[in-house]
Amino acid sequence: MAPIDWKATRLLIAVPCAEGVDPTTMTSVLDLVFALAARGVPASVSTVKGFLVNDARNALARVALDSSPADGPTHLLQVDSDMEFGPDVVVRMLERNVDVIGCPAALKVVGPPQYNLRPLTVPTTVERGAIRVEAIGTALHLTTRRVLEAVAGIAPRYLSGGYNEHARERIGLFDQLITETGHRRLDDYAFASRARSLGFDVWALLDGKTTHHGPGPLAWRCHLKEEDLGPLVRSTAVTERGLTFDLAAPAAE
Repeated sequence: MAPIDWKATRLLIAVPCAEGVDPTTMTSVLDLVFALAARGVPASVSTVKGFLVNDARNALARVALDSSPADGPTHLLQVDSDMEFGPDVVVRMLERNVDVIGCPAALKVVGPPQYNLRPLTVPTTVERGAIRVEAIGTALHLTTRRVLEAVAGIAPRYLSGGYNEHARERIGLFDQLITETGHRRLDDYAFASRARSLGFDVWALLDGKTTHHGPGPLAWRCHLKEEDLGPLVRSTAVTERGLTFDLAAPAAE
C-alpha cells in the first residue's frame, strides 16, 4: 500500500436514501467534509431519493463516472442514510490507498450480531489495519474511480426511465447477480464480485467504529478488531440480504 497523494484526492460522498437522511448521518458527513477540507481535500455530497437501493447506487456512481477525470472525484464514498461514523474512519480508509475498501457495519437484526462482510476462504493477513475479504457491504464503502470505470465496462446496460426518446441508458454497477451456484448477490456483494472478477482486491477496515441506526432509539454498533477475527464463522442461512457472517458479540466498551 503506497501513501496516498492528498493533493490529488477528490471525494464524492454518495448518500442513497429512500425516505430521508438520519440526523446522525448528516452530522457524520458534514464532520467528514470539514476534516477533509483541513487536509486540502475537496469533497462534494450527492443524494437521490425514492429509488430502489441498487438504482440509487447506480445513479450516484454515474455522477462520478460522468464527471471530468481532470477535476472530478477520484474516489466515491457510499454512505447509507442511517449510518453514523467518525471522520477518522474514512481518513483511515483513504490512507490505505487501495481500490475498494469498506468499514464493517452491523446488520439490523434481532439475535446474534451479524456483520456485512464475507471473509476469504483462504488464509490472509492484516495489513496496516485492513484485511482482504471476498465482499464488504456498502454501508460505508470507498471505491476509486478506476474501479468504477472498469466495472462499468462489464456491468449490464439497459434503457430505463421512459419509452422511446425519453429512455436513458443505465449502467448496472450495483445490480444484483445470480452466481453459477444459483445464489443471489445483492447490490453491494454483486459489486464486490464484479470488481474481484477484474482482479481488484476488496478490503475491510478493522478497528473502525460505526453505528447503524434503526427506528427510534434502536441502534446496532460495530467495532471489529483484529482479535475478533478468530471466532468468525460462516452463516448457514441464505437470506435476501446476501451472504452474512455471525460473530460473537464484542465486549462492552
